[in-house]
Amino acid sequence: MLSVLTLLAGSALAYAATGLFDTDEDETEAEPSAADELSGENLSDDDLSDTETTTVWNFGSASDDTIYGGDVINEMRGGAGDDLLRGGRGDDTIFGGTGDDVLNGQQDDDRLVGGSGSDTLYAGWGDDHLQGGTGDDLLYGDHGDDWLQGEGGNDYLDGNYGDDVLSGGSGHDVLYGGAGNDMLSGGGGEDRLYGGNGIDIIDAGWGDDLVQGGMGNDAIYANEGDDIVSGGSGNDLIFGGEGNDSLSGDNGDDTILGEDGDDQIWAGTGNDAVDGGAGDDMIVGSDGTDILYGGDGNDVLLGGRVGNILADDAMDILDGGAGDDHLVMQQQAIATGGDGADTFTTGTSFDEAEDLDAWNTVVTDFEPGVDTLEVSLSGWDESWAYSVSLHSNADGPYYTLDLDMNGEAISPVTIYLADGQDLLSEDEMLSMISLTGNGLPTVLEGDDGDNLLTGLEGDDTITGGAGDDVIYGGAGNDILDGEGGSDTIYGGAGDDIIVSGDTSVLTAASDYLYGGEGNDTITGLFYDTIDGGAGDDTLLGGEYSTIDGGEGADTIGASSDTYVVHGDAGDDTITLFEDGYYDHVRIYGDAGDDVINTSIADDGVFVSGGEGNDTLIVTSNDTVYGDLREGGGSGDDIITVYQQSTQMAGGEVVTGDGADSVTLVAEAGMEAEQTGHITISDFTPGEDVLALDLSETPDATVEISFDAAVNRFEITLTQDGSSRLLAMVNPAEGITFAESDLTLSDLSVTV
Repeated sequence: MLSVLTLLAGSALAYAATGLFDTDEDETEAEPSAADELSGENLSDDDLSDTETTTVWNFGSASDDTIYGGDVINEMRGGAGDDLLRGGRGDDTIFGGTGDDVLNGQQDDDRLVGGSGSDTLYAGWGDDHLQGGTGDDLLYGDHGDDWLQGEGGNDYLDGNYGDDVLSGGSGHDVLYGGAGNDMLSGGGGEDRLYGGNGIDIIDAGWGDDLVQGGMGNDAIYANEGDDIVSGGSGNDLIFGGEGNDSLSGDNGDDTILGEDGDDQIWAGTGNDAVDGGAGDDMIVGSDGTDILYGGDGNDVLLGGRVGNILADDAMDILDGGAGDDHLVMQQQAIATGGDGADTFTTGTSFDEAEDLDAWNTVVTDFEPGVDTLEVSLSGWDESWAYSVSLHSNADGPYYTLDLDMNGEAISPVTIYLADGQDLLSEDEMLSMISLTGNGLPTVLEGDDGDNLLTGLEGDDTITGGAGDDVIYGGAGNDILDGEGGSDTIYGGAGDDIIVSGDTSVLTAASDYLYGGEGNDTITGLFYDTIDGGAGDDTLLGGEYSTIDGGEGADTIGASSDTYVVHGDAGDDTITLFEDGYYDHVRIYGDAGDDVINTSIADDGVFVSGGEGNDTLIVTSNDTVYGDLREGGGSGDDIITVYQQSTQMAGGEVVTGDGADSVTLVAEAGMEAEQTGHITISDFTPGEDVLALDLSETPDATVEISFDAAVNRFEITLTQDGSSRLLAMVNPAEGITFAESDLTLSDLSVTV
């Protein structure tokens, strides 16, 4: 089987692939077209290969060994040195030993053990078991139900396809479940866990972890530490565990339990149920009928929308539980403060298209002299009214507070008792009623505490201060700065500027930044979750952040140490502006004609163009999907791959559907032996085009592997406007050269 196609060229070599052979499955011999007479030889691997059908033992030396197992059951031991061990067919057992080894199980059910050193393990097809051992290891599953164990060190695990089990072990690990119903366990350390598609079970383990469930109905256990959890789409079950967690249900009907600690919880869209548990929690509802329970502690509950930020026309149920709680209600809601001196904030932003006669907020346990009512209204008209129903207790009096809008004042405020109507008096019930939000530009500055700041309709400037703040910009073109602390910022409608306020990775806290409607500019820096929302947004996310462009043509900048970037709908431009330490960012263009540039990264990242005609500028260490990784989608993609040094095992390009163009470029100043290795999959002769650009490195060697699924094709040299056939390539069998003086090792072209 042909494993590597090596081309040695002068200043430039370009070739196109077109169908040449009869691809009838019943044919046993290749048939060239009538116009071509081919001669030469077929080539195959001739490294250390086994041809017997029994188990073969292969022992490496203290040097850097290369061992190919062949079509037998192998047990390989690399020993000392940086070894390359490939199993082939059969249920193989491969031990890397000491050194930085590359192990590839290939087909069937294999066991791969990296040993000491920073190893790279590839499962291949079959149900495989991969163990990284000590060192910072890279473990890749493939098609099959794989078991990946990182063990010691800071490991990277990717299950890919199948129902996989991933265990990070000790260290700061990165785990990707991929497609399938996976089980992920972070273990010790500060881990990043991504479920991917499927119904996943995720145990974050100990440490301050980041978890994303992905698509499917996932169960997520954050456990100990100050964790950041995002359920993704689906009806998820999320347990915060101990620590001050940031939990988001995202889409679907989610159940979220904050448990111990001062948690920040966003229910997300759908009909959600949230229990904050012990601690001083902040809980935010959204679209749908939500049930929000604060539990023990002094909690803040926000049901529905506030200042036109969170749109929700359904009835929410809020229960503060024990403690001095703050319950914020919008339009229709039922609120219970529970024990403690509670504050109830209610109101709306009026709209001429709405009939607000029926809007009524109900407070079930208001205690005169203890609890506080705040009313915040904006955009009113003389004809509109808003009412709040107050119950002292189950058997006590029932009050209705009618707010009739007349100009800028509440006139009058009345209380309807069972025996008639009274005007509000100081000793009657309410300790405070406030009317805020007149639609004018507002400047608000928080202090060092945990502030709730609402700008409403004007062009507002709001600064959070040092605490863990919640900021709502409302309508208008706002400037919102969280400054210190772990902040939650909603821009709302308008072209907003949002800044997390972090200045150093050593002091940064995790922020949630949401632009909303409008063309927003959001700068996140460190540990942030950024969502542009609708509009053509400009988003900048630094290390350890998650970015979602939302709808619109967005411009996104990210570090190669950013966790995940989604362009979402629209024609997006995504660029890595900084080469980080891990280089494990995963970039998804999603729908639209996107431009993605990762050429600054040197350790290999994951890129998926998604649907649309995408332009991808990547390196030979990257894993690139022109369309959707899980299949589906289409588009005529342009993929440019810059060759980098062979410090990695090599990247992969999966072209996908559509007429795609792949160009391999050797960068200037690179030595011939430094050029990288690239594997091209799903290549379609007659539709896709492959070209080499060696103009900057005349003596470079470019290694290209085609998977066995690639159809047979021809290589044609184009020079000075004319073309001639060089070779026929059958990835499953070998190469046949059209000219007798050409061989695989010394194919040389002078242009």
